[in-house]
Amino acid sequence: MKAILASALALTIAWHAAPATAQEEEGDDPLAAFDWMEGRWRGEARFLTENGFETFIQTERSGEMLGGRVRVVEGKGYDASGAVVFNALGVIAPTSGGGYEMRSWTLEREGSFPVEVEGGKVSWQFPAGPGAIVRYEAALVDGKWVEVGHRLVEGRPPLEIMRMELSRIGDNDWPAAGAVEAE
Repeated sequence: MKAILASALALTIAWHAAPATAQEEEGDDPLAAFDWMEGRWRGEARFLTENGFETFIQTERSGEMLGGRVRVVEGKGYDASGAVVFNALGVIAPTSGGGYEMRSWTLEREGSFPVEVEGGKVSWQFPAGPGAIVRYEAALVDGKWVEVGHRLVEGRPPLEIMRMELSRIGDNDWPAAGAVEAE
């Protein structure tokens, strides 16, 4: 047991003593490309289902943790009765190679995905069967969080499967608030 504790302590010390990245040395915010997501958001979302498009009320809340080293995003979709029909949690962090990665969980799936940042837009994708992918793109457009998902199949035009347009409804102290104090 002492060996395990000693190893854990050594790893913790090594982690904190590791040299800063170029972004940290320059004082840059490594997650600045995602700052527009900060806060609480609400609006309409359309999802393609086997019965066609269905419309829901979609909410998102987003905040930083670990001194701005990770961004946590939770999305919830509600039907007309107020029942939760969609729930997802994502954690976005810089990678050692200079890019970004998102680890996410939904009611049905989980995975890790590279996140691309270009011109104020963030995007990620995952395999969706032979020769197909699902690609999501999100950006701040005229003050709204606009996110669109497409199913892309070789040799076919893109099929929009999801669109949400959310308005910012306020600040939040989530997820950092409520931490257990030392005393």
